[in-house]
Amino acid sequence: MRLTQGSSLGMIEPRPTPWNPDRRWADPLIALLLLLSVLTTFEALRAQQKPRPESHRPGLQSRVMELQAAGMAITGRNRPMPPPKAAAPWDRAVQAILLAETGSQAEGLRQAATTPEPFQRAWRGVYGGEELPSAKEIEALREPLGAGYAFHRFQAALAERQHQDPEPLRARARSWALPRLAFLGLGGLTLLGLSLVGIISTGLLLFKKDAIKPAGLAPCPMTWRAAALAFLGWFVALRFSGTVAALLFAFLPLPKVLALPFAYSFHVWVGVRLLLRAEGTTLRQAWKRMTPGPTPRAIGWAAAFLGIALVSVLLVGLLLQPLVRQAEPPQRELLDLIGGITNPMAMLLLFATIAGLAPLFEEWLFRGTLLPWLGHLFSERGVRGGWLLAVVFSGLMFGAMHLQPAALPGLCTLGMVLGWAFLRTGNLWTTVVMHACWNGGVFVMIRVLA
Repeated sequence: MRLTQGSSLGMIEPRPTPWNPDRRWADPLIALLLLLSVLTTFEALRAQQKPRPESHRPGLQSRVMELQAAGMAITGRNRPMPPPKAAAPWDRAVQAILLAETGSQAEGLRQAATTPEPFQRAWRGVYGGEELPSAKEIEALREPLGAGYAFHRFQAALAERQHQDPEPLRARARSWALPRLAFLGLGGLTLLGLSLVGIISTGLLLFKKDAIKPAGLAPCPMTWRAAALAFLGWFVALRFSGTVAALLFAFLPLPKVLALPFAYSFHVWVGVRLLLRAEGTTLRQAWKRMTPGPTPRAIGWAAAFLGIALVSVLLVGLLLQPLVRQAEPPQRELLDLIGGITNPMAMLLLFATIAGLAPLFEEWLFRGTLLPWLGHLFSERGVRGGWLLAVVFSGLMFGAMHLQPAALPGLCTLGMVLGWAFLRTGNLWTTVVMHACWNGGVFVMIRVLA
């Protein structure tokens, strides 16, 4: 193995020696990993089609409707709400209250008739003139209704029927809604600003002749067998990471909230080990290859490309909306986990996984490794538009990896914009910051609405 002198630290480092697996054992192993990948993918997609256990708390759709109703009430524009489309029982319960509070008693009654029996009795007692529910019955509904705007208005309506002062409870409902409305307003202004930045940046970059020209991306030296073993091996580890975590947590007395960070850390560890082996390099050398040039400049570009990603995903969503059937939000289990967590340390650990570890590894995998490997491979073989094809293919792989059919168009679009950003800047810090802001923003939005 040849040695080279490190230019910055004066250290002797081994030159990367790409892995060249023996075809006699590599080809059968690749075939096995491919078969496992296909089988686990079909099983995961089939499991998504099965009826899921009903959620015992309202979802994001109800929270948005609560804030919509609160905003109308606070601004004095209290008008009837549109007919609800929620499928989950406690979402329908929340909407039955909101419909009654905005004057749609008949629609609220029809909606309440499809909710759990304890809520039906309470709703008819508060809004239908039947026997009033007891304080114990109302308190039992606090958690299922989410203890938000609708629940406090429900309590206020009960107090009014009992000839008590409902204003303190209405004030409590407003105090729940106002900070969330302020956050959403601030978030909306931020998104508007990013959208304007994205539109301007898109125009400026597309008018350049070298819009899809790599910014001196260093090649990622891997043989196709090594690449296949690394990517397929990582994907199989990803599909079995939940099983590994479940087995570990079945024997060790660990908090269940650690299961997701452990599962993610497991397949990240496997993936990094395989990628470094395939490239025949060290962690330091691989990161140095992916992050040349000044880091502040690369991070600065993240804002422009984040705006481009936002505009692109919104446009794709609007264009495809008539063709996509209404479905349950993707990754409902993760949304429920984020929304229902209460322990601050657990919340911090989950945020670090979603907005830190996940973006860092996924950018390393898809933009730092797969994109330059494909780009140089296509270009060396004379493929016209090789780098554009590499951006598209790596973006499609990024979207498909999540196994969320309903979110596939948006995820693929995001992946392609991330690929374009890495192509333009040549520094992985740009896409890591973009991805972290995207994931972190979604996490914070769910927590605020929870």
